[in-house]
Amino acid sequence: MTTDKCGASNPRDDVDAYRFWLEHELKFAPSRESWLGFDFLGGIPTEAAKVRRLLKLDSSIGELSDRVWGASWDLFYTRMVRLVAQAPYKRVVPNPLVFVTDDSGLAAAMDTQSNLSAPCSR
Repeated sequence: MTTDKCGASNPRDDVDAYRFWLEHELKFAPSRESWLGFDFLGGIPTEAAKVRRLLKLDSSIGELSDRVWGASWDLFYTRMVRLVAQAPYKRVVPNPLVFVTDDSGLAAAMDTQSNLSAPCSR
């Protein structure tokens, strides 16, 4: 998976090289969950902090597994809104659709594109 122009020297570069390989070599668009994982593992600190906030990793309330489980359901609901906004469902479900949440961590995580830069000369 390495390229001759990418000598990944840190995790962020490794993750970005993997993202680039998925998108440009395999012509595969990663899911929103994948982008959040990319940001968490190799993104700039502000993006990783948004994912930590979404997953409530720094909270001491309840069990960690319950907090992460809840975040996975939140992501599922955002996916459902996007799914029913697609063409086959537009005749069945009135558009535009609005997703409302009081979870500021979810809103912050969804209100961003991955900020991974392109460290390799392409």
